[in-house]
Amino acid sequence: MSDLFVTGISGLVGRAVAAELEARRLGATVLLRGSTSDLSGGFRVIAGDLETPQTFAPALKGVRAVLHIAALTGAASEEDFRRVNVEGTRTLLAACAEEGIRRFVFVSSIAAGFGDLDRYPYGASKRDAEALVRDSGLDFVIVRPTVVLGPGSPILQRFAQLASLPVSPLPGSGDPRIQPIAAEDLASCLVDLALAEKPSGETIEIGGREVVTLADFLRAIRGARGRRPEAVVRLPLAPIRVGLALAQRLTAGRFPVSPAQLAMFSQDGVAELHPFVQDRRTSFADLRTMLKRYLAS
Repeated sequence: MSDLFVTGISGLVGRAVAAELEARRLGATVLLRGSTSDLSGGFRVIAGDLETPQTFAPALKGVRAVLHIAALTGAASEEDFRRVNVEGTRTLLAACAEEGIRRFVFVSSIAAGFGDLDRYPYGASKRDAEALVRDSGLDFVIVRPTVVLGPGSPILQRFAQLASLPVSPLPGSGDPRIQPIAAEDLASCLVDLALAEKPSGETIEIGGREVVTLADFLRAIRGARGRRPEAVVRLPLAPIRVGLALAQRLTAGRFPVSPAQLAMFSQDGVAELHPFVQDRRTSFADLRTMLKRYLAS
């Protein structure tokens, strides 16, 4: 039996959690869609699906805590976001309650706290999943990471593509602030929270050491790529939203970017400092280190 049950181990944050567990020589039961895995020793792999509790519920026996990372991100329909992020969480919570598991760490998103989620189904799905966790009766912690950077980070890849151009277009004013955090630093926090008894019943926002505007973030990437940092041009959001909406309709929803994903270009994504994070943040990687580490990966 394993102390921890982890979902979403194959994603950006999940891979960092797996590395953190291996470094600490901690075993875990991990849920994977499909039966193939490149995980090394120390992990018990369960092939299953959150939508099908019979595929994973037996593996919860004897588990001390659940770390729920799995989520649908990117461009998807509102129905798919709800099916995976809301209903999948509901099913997992019910199975945990059935097995008498107490500790439940849910990885949400800073976007769950955005002011207007009517046109942002991903953020709305995380908000609604959070409500299920709070009402579950379990000993829970909700974690809202800010922008997570790491090997293969989608947001870093998109900004790096913009930064590779002679002049980089930036949707919106460029003034909204973000607080990038390294996947490894977030993973260390998540494992600590899963293994601890406190804090409990709280929502913790976790961001990195520095707060920067989107424009400064893009300039930093340009500089790291040997481009002129100042060669950034701002574009109005409204026509971009219209163009993306049209592309979604013409491709039956298969266009890789949706209008909803522009939410980060109009709202701050900065974490409110929590005592749990305060003691750790000075050890987090700074932005320059992250860009040096991940732009080469």
